[in-house]
Amino acid sequence: MQSTHFLCSVVSYLTLKALKRSQGKLNWGLFYFHRWWRITPIYLITMAIWSSLMIHFVHGPSAHYIFSSSRQLCRDRWWVNLFYLQNLIPFPGNLNEMCFGWSWYLAVDMQFFIITPPILYLLYKRPRIGIATVIGLCLVSFVATASIAAYWGLKIGLNEGYYNERSVGHEEADRIYAKPYTRISSYLVGIITGYVMIKYEGRKTQIPKWGLTVGWCISITFGMTIVYAVWNTHHVEKSQVAAVLYLTFSRFTFALAVAWVVLVCVFGYGGPVNAFLSWGIWAPLARLTFGAYLLHPMVLFAYIFASRTLFHYQGSMVVYSFVATTVLTYAASFLLSVIVEAPVIGLEKTLLRRKTKQ
Repeated sequence: MQSTHFLCSVVSYLTLKALKRSQGKLNWGLFYFHRWWRITPIYLITMAIWSSLMIHFVHGPSAHYIFSSSRQLCRDRWWVNLFYLQNLIPFPGNLNEMCFGWSWYLAVDMQFFIITPPILYLLYKRPRIGIATVIGLCLVSFVATASIAAYWGLKIGLNEGYYNERSVGHEEADRIYAKPYTRISSYLVGIITGYVMIKYEGRKTQIPKWGLTVGWCISITFGMTIVYAVWNTHHVEKSQVAAVLYLTFSRFTFALAVAWVVLVCVFGYGGPVNAFLSWGIWAPLARLTFGAYLLHPMVLFAYIFASRTLFHYQGSMVVYSFVATTVLTYAASFLLSVIVEAPVIGLEKTLLRRKTKQ
């Protein structure tokens, strides 16, 4: 979801820049349509491949059961995915019983995108009210997440079970993971990041060396803490207070760490980090990342479910599997981009160009 933070920063920056250029006038209908048209066709095509074709491509001990159950789930709930509601319907839901399970991210991202224009317009027109709105939404998210985590006794990491009996009988229910009201805080950090970028654009932003040192130390500490706080949880059980705090603030805190990296790079203080992230080799890969996100579980499942022997962990095997999966995923994403994504984008540009001429 931290990719959501980065993309939100870009959306926030570009939209605020367009509002500034057009003095607050923007075609919001086209704003929404472009988003829907940009991701929906390729999303539906990959969902069709997953639910209808994978069962014919992969044969193995687990393949038939997994793909046949996925096919039935998609037949029953395809319309939920079409309207980006699969993380909410049925409520609270089960990630293991979702058509195209990893698409919960698209649902959350689309739901955030729908509420983005009012927030951005407030930031453009009434910055103080806009910032207050963002802070208020973050506080609501924190309270909701903490309340859910405490009430249902949810644990973190590899800690098994629950802190109370309320979740017994509903162990597979998704209470927090794919819900927009528990994840929106990191998205809002992205919006504010874009706002800061546009606010200080063209200015010579001075950050003293001590400020950079403190900022990097805090950013690294936040990022590493969130990653390693759940380390060794298969041996040590965290307290409920620690679990509630982690579930409530982990995504927000990690988003702050990412926001720092984005801003120092934009303001010219990124140094080698900026040089690495700005490396030209990432540009062509970046155009294929959406397709790679949609396709990579299929590549993994085709490999795993076709196996007739157990997997034994070995470092070299993991490296080989990672490299092979990455190469095959991006190769498949390239084909999907050429066959589906590029024609769809080209069609939109053609239609908009005709409309502009008329």
